[in-house]
Amino acid sequence: MSELLLIGAGQLGSRHLQGLSRVPGDNRIFVIDPSRESLVRAESRLTEVTDRNTKNLYSFQTSFDSVSENIDLVIVATNSDVRREALDSCISRGKFKNLILEKFLFQKKEDFFEVQKTLKTKNITAWVNCARREFPEFQTLKEKFRGNPIQEVSVSGSNWGMGCNSIHFVDLISYLSDSIEYTLEGNDLMQELYETKRVGYIEFLGSIQGKFDKGPHFTITSTLSEGQGIQIFIKSATFSALIFQSEQRVLFLQKDGENQLETVEPFLIHYQSDLTCKVVTSILETGKCNLTKYDESAKLHMPLFDLFLNHYKKISGNLTELRCPIT
Repeated sequence: MSELLLIGAGQLGSRHLQGLSRVPGDNRIFVIDPSRESLVRAESRLTEVTDRNTKNLYSFQTSFDSVSENIDLVIVATNSDVRREALDSCISRGKFKNLILEKFLFQKKEDFFEVQKTLKTKNITAWVNCARREFPEFQTLKEKFRGNPIQEVSVSGSNWGMGCNSIHFVDLISYLSDSIEYTLEGNDLMQELYETKRVGYIEFLGSIQGKFDKGPHFTITSTLSEGQGIQIFIKSATFSALIFQSEQRVLFLQKDGENQLETVEPFLIHYQSDLTCKVVTSILETGKCNLTKYDESAKLHMPLFDLFLNHYKKISGNLTELRCPIT
């Protein structure tokens, strides 16, 4: 029997749980959250999954007291401010082999490096849930650009949570271009901090620009205006793709001499519950998945973390702050 542990049963955690409920085989699933309300809501959402694995056993707890000391896979889906603490508590209790962490990884820079050391010492294989690498559509898109280097990428949309979610798109560009090192600047970020629905967290609006050392220039923009879904434009010398994320379609533009051929195809955006089932099943069966390994993701996080923290310090006036309150 596989022993699975989900830490954090909030909105995202409950979707992970739906995915875990469909993992084949005999599984015991522990769900930990200090909020009984969150646990009740997460358990109720299991009823939405009509094809869940009826062999699974579940344990919903507010602490680690009843959790098995030998876990096959852990998902940490807490908010970023308590993620390091939750992970440390889990590691101190027993052994586990595999780990999936939500992003934005941490609010303090030191946590990235301390966790990296701990994972190496404990021989834990860890991935970060930047899930677009698991989309068959992006895997196919990468093949379309093979041999036709991507020169430019732009991401834009209305108020989509730049602080929390930019790492998704930086990770995607890294994946498509097979490049990790990049530089970043944020002169076009708006000179204001924006409160989120979650108390104690902030967001940013405006644009950031970057360049991968062995890859494309890119611009990522989040605007205050309402109504524009996220669009992703990917351009090479002869071929381009414009993805309309909310409409789940893509426009391909192909140069053919002096002409330009246009084709439109579906481009599915997959639910987290479906992706969790796919990823966890792959890890349990093969020890592998397509998510970004922790070490690589930490490198991709760093320029974003530094930029956002410096901007936060500048706008807040707290120049000694070490914590960037994004989640």
